[in-house]
Amino acid sequence: METQNNQAAGAGAASQPHGSMDSLETLFDTYLHKKAPFHLPPHVKELIVKFSPYISLILALIALPIVLAAFGLGLAVAPMLILASASLGLMYYIQVALTGVALVMEIIAFPALQKRQLSGWKLMYYAALIQAVGNLLAMNLVGLVLGLVITMYFLFQVREYYK
Repeated sequence: METQNNQAAGAGAASQPHGSMDSLETLFDTYLHKKAPFHLPPHVKELIVKFSPYISLILALIALPIVLAAFGLGLAVAPMLILASASLGLMYYIQVALTGVALVMEIIAFPALQKRQLSGWKLMYYAALIQAVGNLLAMNLVGLVLGLVITMYFLFQVREYYK
């Protein structure tokens, strides 16, 4: 009996992260789509769905080399900074890495976004969450709140167009 309870508890714990991600998505959907004080008109949503994959791809392709250069520059000057008793800090590297991961996710999402597949929308959603974590770790609270609210507002306004 105790073994069954332990297995049930383990199964619940294993499914917990997915459940919390679903509840976070539900929270965003409730407040940034269903209860939002302002809804985008359908023709604006259609324009966003039509052109945003291209804009996102172009911006990600422009930003990715910059992020990689920032990461490489940080690694290149690190030995000199150690000699000078200074450091960029671990959070710098974590934030640059998270930004790089989010940009790669946005690039990977492009084909699915073009086909209006929900998988592309989900990649953009997770990329936005990763960027939010980076802003939180960097203690960039203004960027965290503004970036997350604005990005999620637009994502959830057009979610219904992705199947």
